[in-house]
Amino acid sequence: MNSKIYLKDLGRLLKDNIIFILIVTVICTGIGYGLSHFVMKKSFTATTSLVVTTKTSKSTSSEKDVYQEILRDNRLLNKVKKSLNLTMSTNQLIDNVSINADEADVDKSTSHTYWLTVGGNDEQQCKKAVIYLSKKLKPELLKLNGVESVKSFGHNQVSTVQTAPHYKVITIIWGVVGLLIPILVILFSWLYDGSFKRSIDIEDALDLPVYGIIPSEESAEKADRKRKDRQS
Repeated sequence: MNSKIYLKDLGRLLKDNIIFILIVTVICTGIGYGLSHFVMKKSFTATTSLVVTTKTSKSTSSEKDVYQEILRDNRLLNKVKKSLNLTMSTNQLIDNVSINADEADVDKSTSHTYWLTVGGNDEQQCKKAVIYLSKKLKPELLKLNGVESVKSFGHNQVSTVQTAPHYKVITIIWGVVGLLIPILVILFSWLYDGSFKRSIDIEDALDLPVYGIIPSEESAEKADRKRKDRQS
């Protein structure tokens, strides 16, 4: 039996099962929306800036590593954890704090902007932590040789961003999966159905020519409607 599927067959299958396809697609899209909004844990990052002025020009990349070491010191992070009653552990804090140089800065300059970032599952805790760290980091940086001044913008310039989950992406992915699943089910059920679907299937199976086809009542009615539409 010929198991090939042609565009005409595919179009007819999709048309005949369009309601089933739409229902599954809508259900899966709803599941994706629900999971992303109400089930998946949200992640946030809070960011503020520090402007460090040095007596002589220094490379921002090399200085960033030094500042990162100070920022991730266990003593400093333990103070943050205790003072703010943070739910995350010290190790989690170490993984979720970072300081990065502004790439727009030129290394020849003596003043550089650094972005202090704290990540976590609680937006308010991230915001409080980044403000607290910006205050505590300032005197620590002033102890370093060559650092002339440090300006902290903790209270005035804190931005929080939700980093996960990505609502639109997850909803779209579930919607696409919901569209593909019924189409694949329909195709496989059609391909592995042992009944004859076309005259060429009968010719291949029986090695006999087909001289005529008796239409079903439904197909006869469709053909009659098409004929009347053409005449009108």
